[in-house]
Formats: sequence, structure tokens, C-alpha cells
Amino acid sequence: SAVDINMPSDDEFLIGILSRHADGKMRTIIDSLQKEQSRIVRGFIDGVYVIQGCAGSGKTSVALHKIAYIMYSFRDRLKNSEIVVLSPNSSFSSYIANVLPDLGEDNVSQLTQEELIKAIAYDCGFSYADRGTSFERVLASMDERLIAAMKLKNSRLFKRILDLYCKYFERTCFRPKPLFLDEDGDEFVTAEDLDFLFHSEFETSEVMKRPPLMVKYIARKNRIKDKDVLDELENQIYDMLSTCDFTQIYSGIYNDKAFFDSLDSEIKETVGEFGKYQVLPYAWEDGCAVAYLRIILAGLEQPENVFYFFADEAQDLSPVMLGVIKAAYGSADMLFAGDFAQNVFCCGEDYTESIKYNFVGKHYKKYELSVNYRSTKEISDFAGSEAGFERDISCIRRGPEPELIRASGNVAEQVSEWIKRMDEMGFVSAAVICTSRVEADNLAIDTVLPCHMKLNVRFLPVYIAKGLEYDCVLVINKDGEMRSKDKILNTNMLYTAYTRAMHCLAVIE
Repeated sequence: SAVDINMPSDDEFLIGILSRHADGKMRTIIDSLQKEQSRIVRGFIDGVYVIQGCAGSGKTSVALHKIAYIMYSFRDRLKNSEIVVLSPNSSFSSYIANVLPDLGEDNVSQLTQEELIKAIAYDCGFSYADRGTSFERVLASMDERLIAAMKLKNSRLFKRILDLYCKYFERTCFRPKPLFLDEDGDEFVTAEDLDFLFHSEFETSEVMKRPPLMVKYIARKNRIKDKDVLDELENQIYDMLSTCDFTQIYSGIYNDKAFFDSLDSEIKETVGEFGKYQVLPYAWEDGCAVAYLRIILAGLEQPENVFYFFADEAQDLSPVMLGVIKAAYGSADMLFAGDFAQNVFCCGEDYTESIKYNFVGKHYKKYELSVNYRSTKEISDFAGSEAGFERDISCIRRGPEPELIRASGNVAEQVSEWIKRMDEMGFVSAAVICTSRVEADNLAIDTVLPCHMKLNVRFLPVYIAKGLEYDCVLVINKDGEMRSKDKILNTNMLYTAYTRAMHCLAVIE
């Protein structure tokens, strides 16, 4: 109600819309919004805001309610602009489509990280694997070189290296020579003049945009109007660049000794020889890096009239991805929602500090949510202790203690028995959560489901399950595999898997 959210009576229309379109979880959030949650929904939108919330704290729901509030409060300004929602995966996109109130969905643009990177790097000719495929590759091999590369490329240090490389490439990529303006060679522009145009006259423009600007300057000064001549001059200036191929440009980070020598000793000592981080075939992190280089060196058209930007699962946004977001949507006000304890993609650094660092100059504020509305106290306490987290988290429900099941020779049989029990108990949704997609798919094939089962069961890897919730969850941690990989990769897969459960949690170890 309006009283619950502390909104004035003239907002009753908004409250009605929110309540009508909410599912069970959303309605619970609406009816029990605490002071801090209400403050987030109704607070200022100017600048960059972060909701750091524990698992099940309703941070995503509160963020979506804030979007609904913005759509209502600023509906006149949204007529010719839009809200952009960056979803962690397609499942979340579907969830949003069903939850956001009908207050002008035409103004909401949804996309995933993969879609954003593809839209930027589509013309780079650079081939890379998506995030899930890259992570599966690491999980399957646990190759030290792959792990080291993934950790570096998800760090603030790597973004700093990319920024330094862009400056290095700008300084060294242009190799001017006389530019002849006629067939006789009587009129020409000297190499020195071209160098001045490239490095001084148009220094504020992106590197790849400078040749056309230089041609316009030369054409105006020499009164050249023939389009064919101008096109040829532009091609010749582009040929003076060491390369326009982004695969080659990116490769230079690892193979250009002069660039490595130009770095300060701290980076050299921390990273060591760059060549070992060039892992082929190129991974997701490489695709993000190339997209970032593409923006810095070739520019990016700002999306038209983006009013507000929201990203969920922000703990899994690497500093390089944050750089891409800033370049693409930096003019908009922003909201990020995440939890440092639910990092599953090796982004081990404090994501809130990465966001603050990346958006220096913008007003920044962080909200903390510490009430778990999803899981019982028993599940929340178990998840925290098992994953090694000491967090001050409150829960609103009690339930049975999580069940530890010793793995037998036939895990699929144990899974079948657990599913049968959950179905008989009357639960509606269940998830069997594994470390990898391959493991989940194989287990789904081997598991025999009960006949006439009403329980809806999904077999998922952790990185797909994150952000979702189920009545009951069975985590496959045979031989402590998930815990072991957590420690090696600096991820929190185990905690994330446990906290998907609302009522019942079981673990096969």
C-alpha cells in the first residue's frame, strides 16, 4: 500500500500498477518495504548508485521498482528517451519482461553483456568465445595458464594496461610520408605536416576517425572537390597507420616488446611476461578487451537519449566491461545491483570500488541491504559458514536444517530419490545445481524422474542459476569439487548455489 512504501496519496496509481503486476515475491517486497528499500526506490537518480545486497535481499526487485517509479515520475521526459537494462542472461531478461509494470515498456531496452559486446565489436573481425563457453573451458581444464589469464583480464590492472596501450598505439601507429595531391607530383603535403595534423590538429578525435578529418582539412586548404580524389587520399592516409585490424592491434599488447618496455616497473613485476596471457582461441575477456579498444580508438556513437541505465549481478562486471558501459551509456544516470559474495566469474575485486573508480567525477552512493527475504535462517547461516563468510544477515523465516548427503557410486540415483521426496512434499520448483554446464547436462540425462511428477526441476550450472530462486535446491559438490574450484578461481560458486534455495537445501558431497 501507499502507507507501506511511504508514498504520498498522489502516487496511488503507481502503487496499484506495481501491485497488480507483481508476482508473489515482488508483492512480498512491496508489502514489506523497509525504510532503506523505500529510500532507494524514491531517492535521487542523479549520478551512479549501487545496491550491495545479500542473497535474497530483494535488491533486484527494489531496483525494478525504482525503474517503475522513474517511468512513472519522469514519464514526460521518457517520451523521446529510454531506459536500458543490462541483464546477466536471457532468463533474467524474461523475468524482467514479466515483472516490469505496464508504464511504457516501449521505453525499456533490454540486452545482455554478450549482446552489448557484439554490437560494439561486430565489425572488428575478431573471433572470441562467449562468457559461458569461456568459463566452461576453464572449469573443464583448470589449466593454470587459462586461470592466470582470466584473473588478470578481470582486474582493474588489465583495464589500466589497455588504457596505456591505447595511448602507446596513438603515439606510434602513424607513419607519415608525403601525400601527393596530383598525378604529376607537383602538389603534396609533407610528412611533417601530416604528422602535425594527426598528433596535434585532431588529437582530441579518436585515432581511426582522424584520416577523414585530415582529408577534409587538406581538401579545404587545397580546394579539392573531386570525390574520387578525396577517397583515394583518405585510403592513402589510412595506409600510413601501422594497422587498422583490431586482431593485430590487440595482439600487440602481448607481443610488442617496445610497449612492454614502456610500462612502469610495478606493472612489469606484477604481470611478468605478457605473452603467457595471450591464450588462443580467444576468450570472452578478450572480446570485451577488443570492444573497449574499438571504443577508445575508433569511437562509438552514443545511444540516442538514454535516460537511465540499470545493471544487475554487478559483481560479475569486470573493470573492462565497466569501461565499455561508461563509454556507451556514461551520459545516463545509473543503478547497479550486486553482491560481492556471489561472484562466479572470477571478478574477485570489490565491484563497488571498481564502479566508483570507473565513474570518477559522477556523484556516487552505495546502499546496503542485509535482510534475506528468500532463504530460511538455517539455509542462510549454513551458506555463510560453509563458504567462509561472516556477514550480519537477518532472515524472516525459519525452516529445516540443510541436508548433507554422502555421495555414492551412483549420484544420478541419489538425485532421483531427492527429487521424488521433494515432489511428494508438494514443492513446485527445484534446481539441481552443478559446477559446469557439461556436468548438469550429463546428470539430467542420467537421472530418472518420477512418473506424473508435479515438481518443476531444472539442472543448471551455478553461473546460470545465479539470480534465480527455487523452493528446494540440491547442490552437487562431489569430492568437494565446487569448494576446491572456488579457492583456485577466487569465485563464490558454492555460496551462490546454496542461496538459490528458499525452503529446503541439500548437498551431495
